[in-house]
Formats: sequence, C-alpha cells, structure tokens
Amino acid sequence: MTDEERIKKIRSQTTVDMYDIEFLMEKYKGLVRSISRRFYIAGADAEDVAQEGMIGLYNSIRTFEPDKNVPFSLFAAMCIERQIKTAVTASNRRKQTPLNGAVSLETTVSVDEEGEDLH
Repeated sequence: MTDEERIKKIRSQTTVDMYDIEFLMEKYKGLVRSISRRFYIAGADAEDVAQEGMIGLYNSIRTFEPDKNVPFSLFAAMCIERQIKTAVTASNRRKQTPLNGAVSLETTVSVDEEGEDLH
C-alpha cells in the first residue's frame, strides 16, 4: 500500500485506526531526524528540534490531499521543515527576552551577617 493510499484509508474511516498513523510516523522518523539536524533552537536540544519535526509530520498526515498528485514524501518534508522553522523563529523573537531573563520575586537577594536570607 502506498502512503497516499494509506492516507486515503485513514480519511475514509469513521473511527481512526492509529495503526496507519503510527506506521507513517515511524516510516518518516528518519526524514524528520535528517531535516531537524540542520536547525538550532536556542535553549533546546536536538530532541526538542526533532519533536517539532514530528509535529510537522503529524500535521502533514492530517492535511495531505492525495488528489493533488504530489507525493506524500515531498509534502511531509515541506511540513516538517516549516514547523521547525516556525519554532526557530518563535524562539528568536525578542518579545520572549523578558521571560527568558526574568528573576523570581522569591529569589534570595542577599544574606545578612547572621546568615538570614534577605528578600
């Protein structure tokens, strides 16, 4: 069964059989890893970037239109890359800077001569 046929099968079911979705997720896991290696997200590790790619892969399964005559593998690669790029862009936004550099109001500022915390 081709990927396109598998997606048509997923869409035709009244209750979703997770087997076909899991099959595609596992099949394209290598593609996700390959694409995710090219990107870096500040404060994230390689697994976080790959997870963003897996979200893109899942979205590609949900939104792929088999009747458009585009191979699923190309559509999936595009969705994976776009999801990762969106995550990279979001992590680089300056509006997140105050949150990333914030200090808790409960943090000890200093200690007095007797060793007591001053807040």
